[in-house]
Amino acid sequence: PSDAPAQLRNARLPAYRIIAKPPILARPIETAPVEDARTSRRRVDFGEAGVHEVPVYERSRLRPGMELEGPAIAEERGAVVLVWPGQRAEIDGFDNVIIRTGG
Repeated sequence: PSDAPAQLRNARLPAYRIIAKPPILARPIETAPVEDARTSRRRVDFGEAGVHEVPVYERSRLRPGMELEGPAIAEERGAVVLVWPGQRAEIDGFDNVIIRTGG
């Protein structure tokens, strides 16, 4: 009937505003030993570099300032970081793994 009350079910109002980007702050460097993140050891074949007994680290437990001396492995759910013999890896303030080769 035409005298039935109207009912509003859903209303959407898109709104936009330009805002300043929040600063990305580096995490502080920690002094915890890298051994705190080690979970096991594993034999790994590096081809021409040979087979090595390698420490395995839990990636989520590596903290800024920690360093891995290659050969080493850092594991997480979706990825593995492999540090070859002669390389060094360092966790920076943004939780990136920086791998340095050579001297």
